[in-house]
Amino acid sequence: MLPPGSTCLTLLALAGALHAQARTLSLDAVLDQPERLAPDLPKAQWTRDAARYSLVLDGRTGPYVVDVDARTGDRRHAFAAADLARALRAAGAECEDAPLPAFDWVDGETVRVEHGSAVYLWRVGEPAASVRLRLPPAATASACAPHDRFAASVVDADLWISKPDGSRRRITWDGRAADIEYGLAAHRSEFGIDRGLFTDPLGRRLAFYREDLRPIAAYPFIDYTKSPPLAARGRYPMAGQSDSVVTVGVYDSEDDSIRFLEHDPDADDYWTNVCFTPDGAEVLLGLVNRGQDHLQVAAFDAATGRRRATLFEEHDSQWVEPEHAPWFEPGGGRRFLWLSPRDGHRHLYRYDLDGHLLGQVTRGAIDVEEVIAFAGDGTHVYVQATGEDARQTHLWRAALDGSRMERLTEGGRHFATANADASLFFDRYESLLDPGGLRVVAADGKALGEVGTTHTGLRAFALGERRFFDVEAADGTVLHGVMTLPPGFDPSRRYPLLLYVYGGPHSQLVTDSWGRADARALWLEWMASQGCIVATLDNRGTRNRGIEFEQVVHRHLGRVEVEDQVAAVRHLLALGFVDGSRVGVHGWSYGGYMTLRLMLSAPDLFCCGAAGAPVTDWRGYETGYTERFMDTPQENPEGYDESRALAVDHLRGRLLLVHGSDDRTVMLSHAMTFLDRAVANGVLVDSMIYPQQKHGLVGASRAHLYRLLSRFFGEHLLASSPAPRSDPK
Repeated sequence: MLPPGSTCLTLLALAGALHAQARTLSLDAVLDQPERLAPDLPKAQWTRDAARYSLVLDGRTGPYVVDVDARTGDRRHAFAAADLARALRAAGAECEDAPLPAFDWVDGETVRVEHGSAVYLWRVGEPAASVRLRLPPAATASACAPHDRFAASVVDADLWISKPDGSRRRITWDGRAADIEYGLAAHRSEFGIDRGLFTDPLGRRLAFYREDLRPIAAYPFIDYTKSPPLAARGRYPMAGQSDSVVTVGVYDSEDDSIRFLEHDPDADDYWTNVCFTPDGAEVLLGLVNRGQDHLQVAAFDAATGRRRATLFEEHDSQWVEPEHAPWFEPGGGRRFLWLSPRDGHRHLYRYDLDGHLLGQVTRGAIDVEEVIAFAGDGTHVYVQATGEDARQTHLWRAALDGSRMERLTEGGRHFATANADASLFFDRYESLLDPGGLRVVAADGKALGEVGTTHTGLRAFALGERRFFDVEAADGTVLHGVMTLPPGFDPSRRYPLLLYVYGGPHSQLVTDSWGRADARALWLEWMASQGCIVATLDNRGTRNRGIEFEQVVHRHLGRVEVEDQVAAVRHLLALGFVDGSRVGVHGWSYGGYMTLRLMLSAPDLFCCGAAGAPVTDWRGYETGYTERFMDTPQENPEGYDESRALAVDHLRGRLLLVHGSDDRTVMLSHAMTFLDRAVANGVLVDSMIYPQQKHGLVGASRAHLYRLLSRFFGEHLLASSPAPRSDPK
């Protein structure tokens, strides 16, 4: 028997021994085999039988699917991936035995698979699948109506309809890329828009976007892979300039007719959050004015396109930004929930189709993200929302009459998926120190059993400790940060600091989650393994802290965000273990913009920085995003001047500027303008242009970027004596 008190000492000694035996994370492992390091979550999905789910497992001969009783955990073999692949090949599909194609259960014996350019039904055990729908092979977007009554596809910017009898019909004729486009995400995917095809719940009608891009000035995209380089057709709507004209059409599969929703041809509006009512008779959507301070939720007759009513309106002197279509309650579909931050946080409000406000459903200092499901008895709704700690995400249950709301999960982050009758949920859980797993929980939040834990190859390596920290902003607001310390951290030493920054609207990087799921996160973990403290802060202007926290940036992007990030660095310096002469910063997109703003606004604080795809002047960024936060350049010229990241003569630290030559989100011209200023001011800047890469680098370019960043920060941050700074002449 161990003497009293020795257990703790033994465990500490064991932990130290295991840490000493763990391997040091290598850059090759991060870049060449990231899938072995990223979290691998069990793959499970609910079946039509509310009491059962399917679980994908790996066997010696490949993946296979088991059918699981959700309450008892009893399993039975369903089918092997190889059997499904053979059945698809017998129906004419090109399909390998692995990986397993995505599928859904139609009933207890039949699965539905969308694969390649067709939709298949396979009765498990049969030698061949049957073709339900064949889609055009050149489609850039498609949507299948319920029960596969038809499919809509976008081919060369026009719409085609495919039906189960094998017929295919073109229904629009004036589409042309970069001029008029049908069925694609409009308004540059702002306002939560991620698609342009919307089918009704009954499978009869299709709503679709028609976007006329011709009012937007042409933009000279260049394909440098051609010889000589080839100009590519494109348009880019810049702040304060003409935008596209969007309308919504409705196709009726019974008579192949099209009606466009009634609209004012002179209005400059955003058409957002399109959906049908449950009976398919009406289309609901949110109309936002160009100034983005006024929202109308309107109902249209789906058969005629006539605008029936404006159900309600919202105003906000900063901005309105609807990002979710209404969620209709079961039982007739006359009532729906609408998400709005009108009381200071994002909450659900209950309306009927006459526009009457029936009450507020959720309340408190939390932000609702989305509706998960309605309870089978129609009295409650399950939602995903933050917790009392905004770094967490939870499953909540709220009475639809607004009388009660309760949190069903504890600690960390939780993402729920409901079964057919919302009596059971999958709960994907994780926390800062635990990659977590997947479990089944009852409607009251009680855990019924584990589906499986998350595997990550990172456990084989020596990882640094992760810690939360808080910083007080200039206005007294408490800001949340997180740091990763080097393995074997010694508080008596001084370490270099890398600030990883994003800081823009919609973002939240500091969460009670494992993370480490992508190349960026894994590379930051590698930087910590090289003896660097890596820190991140969510400044004011970011998400899930209430609308006032977000809107403080209005008309002045890059002001309070910089103040807060600088405050975070000074806080970390005061802890005593950060080397003040070796502080670097890195970010991409808005984070690239913030990298430049930080290095130009606090030049003596940062010895080096790497800015990826940065905006350097908001006048050259897209309409919807920029005007929401800055108004137009005509309305706010001083704000636009102040927010630029072009004061190159202020630069003192070593700067690496990176951009993709075919970036169509942040134009390459932003980087070119900065570099031109650097030349004019005699300021030395390192730069790298990735040929034909868009806003997110992929493939070899992504790996190349992280090797480039590793060398850059190795020379200018990790080195015991930082390289000389790039002072102007």
